[in-house]
Amino acid sequence: MQLPRNVVIGHDVYGQIPAVCADLKLGSSALLISGKWTMELAGERVRGIPAARHAVKTFSAVTISPAVIEAAAAAAAGA
Repeated sequence: MQLPRNVVIGHDVYGQIPAVCADLKLGSSALLISGKWTMELAGERVRGIPAARHAVKTFSAVTISPAVIEAAAAAAAGA
C-alpha cells in the first residue's frame, strides 16, 4: 500500500488526477478513501477519471481509528 504523497490544489485539479494515478503506478484496481463530505462533493467525479483503466472502489471514513483502518484495509484487499 502506498500512502498519498501528492497533494494537488488550484485550478484544473481534476485534470491532474491522471498524472497522480500514473505516479502511484496503480495496478488494475484502486481504492479511493475520503471523508464523507469530500466524497459527496467530488468522490464520484474523481472516481470516474481513472475508471477507464482501473476498477475503482470507494471507502468513506467518518473518523479515523484502528477499527476504521482495519475496515479500509479489508476494502483494499478487495480492490
